[in-house]
Amino acid sequence: MNYFICGFSGAGKSYLLKSIEQSYELKNYHFIDLDFLIDQKFATEFDSLGAMIEKIGFETFRTMEFKEIKALHKQRNVFMALGGGTLNEQTELLLKDWTGLWLDTSFDDCFDRIKDDENRPLVKLGEKRLGELYSERLQYYKKHQRVSN
Repeated sequence: MNYFICGFSGAGKSYLLKSIEQSYELKNYHFIDLDFLIDQKFATEFDSLGAMIEKIGFETFRTMEFKEIKALHKQRNVFMALGGGTLNEQTELLLKDWTGLWLDTSFDDCFDRIKDDENRPLVKLGEKRLGELYSERLQYYKKHQRVSN
């Protein structure tokens, strides 16, 4: 069985993934943080994931995310933390056989966690635009099993 964790930027997806990995004896599971995976693959080319996104743009980054998910989606026993904007119609189809866990964190909490993080290009859009993105993405998050934060 495969699982993915979704939620907005700053929801705590990476933290939850690490907590699950450390708290449960799931020795036959692979734990993958999608942002970390992409960052590691391209670490020599960019100083950080945020720098890479700023250089290549979100559209190209989303294409990279999709390619990584496509390479992983047929593996078994995977727990994966997605990026905040990873879910869309295309990735939903690819992950249809996976169990999705939505880390339901309020926008205010997410924004408080990321507002001073210079490695998050979305922050530069401002609080108002981020709030709009949060509302737009809820349609994808809400399709999955809700986990309170």
